[in-house]
Amino acid sequence: MYKAHPDFIPPDNENQLIWRYMNISKFYHLIKTQTLYFSAACQFQDRFEGSYTKKTMEYDLMKIRTEPQNLISSSDPREIRALAFEGLKRSVFASCWFMDDSESEAMWKLYLGNKDGIAIKSSYKRLINCFGSDSPDIHVGKIKYLDYVNEAIPGPDFNDIYSFVRPFIYKRSAFKHEQELRAMFHELPEPTEENHYLNLLVDARMKRCSGRPVRVDLNTLIDEVYIPPMSSTSFKDLIELILSSHNLDSVKVKCSILDEDPVSVFRSMSESLGWD
Repeated sequence: MYKAHPDFIPPDNENQLIWRYMNISKFYHLIKTQTLYFSAACQFQDRFEGSYTKKTMEYDLMKIRTEPQNLISSSDPREIRALAFEGLKRSVFASCWFMDDSESEAMWKLYLGNKDGIAIKSSYKRLINCFGSDSPDIHVGKIKYLDYVNEAIPGPDFNDIYSFVRPFIYKRSAFKHEQELRAMFHELPEPTEENHYLNLLVDARMKRCSGRPVRVDLNTLIDEVYIPPMSSTSFKDLIELILSSHNLDSVKVKCSILDEDPVSVFRSMSESLGWD
């Protein structure tokens, strides 16, 4: 279920609208299984996901010079950190959403191109309330965009498990157009005196690079479903059929506002004012 954490900063307004663009097969899987897919960080296209900035790396390299050797299982702590990073990316899972007050033509193109798909309209409040008690502890917050050359983020703290998760709420400033809200959880094991965090993460790199489905209440999560610009009436009917066949009749399917034209808008406004 949702669990607040100080590292995960919510939007200023809990009713902030969020959007998830997906192809038709992913949409059908969401509706059929009633689960929201959380990608493993190792599946992300950006190779810097979960990494530290250059400034933080410089600090960490200075720190490991004096690190007690009994904390690591290799004579070269730099190699251990590289291996641990791969294990970390197999242990952190995320569902990414686009924050905006309306749908985005750029996001339609970026995530769907010419493929059939939809956009789910939801909100921050709906997202945090859609998880059940049987789900893992899920944190939700805005992504922070940084200059990865000149800015620093807090480095690893071997007494704080979230110091390893924290880098996943940062991204390079080149991605700030995504305006991302991220729901995230981890499967990091608890350390022991015999097994340090780094050793456990090195072992985790052997895990399969795959995401995790998390059961959700779709009536809570989904406000409306939008179909892409220039979609046919039959495609809208198909989306409505998928929803109604899974007891989601209350979810409205809407045409993209990008299909509107000024003449139709003017006529609609005239009719609403009682003009004949």
